[in-house]
Amino acid sequence: MNRRRAARACDGCRKVKEKCEGGIPCRRCTHLQRNCAFSGHPGRARTSAAAQPDTVPGHDMTVPELLRRMANMERLLGHFIGNSKLDSETLQTLADSVDVKRAREPSAMEQRDLDGVEDEQEEMETTSNSSGKVKLDEVSFQPLENNATHYSGEFSHWNFSMRIKNWIEQTGPHRTDAPDAPKIKEFYRFEELQSPPDPSSLSSSFPPRHIADFLARAFFNHAESNYFFVDRTWLNRKLDVVFENPASLSRRDVPTLCIMYMVLAVGTQYAFLDSRDSSRNGADTGPFSEDNVGLMLYQQACKLLPDVITIASLESVQACLLIGLYTMPIDPSGLSWTYLNLASKLAIQNGMHRRYPSEGLDLVVRETRSRVWWTLYTLEK
Repeated sequence: MNRRRAARACDGCRKVKEKCEGGIPCRRCTHLQRNCAFSGHPGRARTSAAAQPDTVPGHDMTVPELLRRMANMERLLGHFIGNSKLDSETLQTLADSVDVKRAREPSAMEQRDLDGVEDEQEEMETTSNSSGKVKLDEVSFQPLENNATHYSGEFSHWNFSMRIKNWIEQTGPHRTDAPDAPKIKEFYRFEELQSPPDPSSLSSSFPPRHIADFLARAFFNHAESNYFFVDRTWLNRKLDVVFENPASLSRRDVPTLCIMYMVLAVGTQYAFLDSRDSSRNGADTGPFSEDNVGLMLYQQACKLLPDVITIASLESVQACLLIGLYTMPIDPSGLSWTYLNLASKLAIQNGMHRRYPSEGLDLVVRETRSRVWWTLYTLEK
């Protein structure tokens, strides 16, 4: 017996893809004891164009709403670009130019980073002190005698001391504007703390000239092969003064004498390389062995160290640098590190970490300052 098919299947039969005979309930839903219902699914017949809603494809708005929106946008665009045409070609040109400009400009996150960097730079350019705002890049070099320079600027020791001085003057019991206010002398170098001059004793501990020349030659052949500590011509000229005219030495020559002592002391560490009897290899332990001679020269240089620090010249930096070099094989993390840091402090006091202007010092001194600073920077690191 052929069962007829209904024109429209119920929801239950359509879900399991079974034949539906129609009726409410249909025969299959009655047999399976399930709910027989018909949902409002649209038929296959197409609706006419007049029956379709008046909406724009891809938008959830009607055509009149879209036209009103376009009219308002044209009004806003005309306010910003003036009396320009708003045809398709003009709008396309404006949109392309905006895209090009947006591609060249940084993003919002990048712009915030740039703004943060600019704010930090502006903050670093100025720092407050008692007299107002001072730009950090305004540094000054005042040449003094004996290759010493007074450096003022940035975070220099002098600026720090002057800020404390100004603060004391403004907050202390004596105001600077008072008629009886004491005047504080501004020392560039505290020469009053130096030892009294004694030229005869300064050069009395040097070895004979031929030994001094041998040790100096060993120093320049081996110790200064990769670094720069002292100029060879300058050192030979100073040795001539020590051995030929020691009476001309003064307390201003203390750093120079310390340099010469330490050049010879470091030379004793390499003397066996240039010795004619190379079979010893520095193993001699007698009273005049290389190690003992170097130790005596080092001790003489250390006696001059207080005056070397007080004078605080370019030669003072070189002397402390050489002492650090001599003690590096012995105590690198103790004595050597201390002397290298002392040399670094003296170098910053002289402004050797900054490029020196073209006036005030000759070219040789400026080049020596630069080379000594980078040698110190390399060894200290």
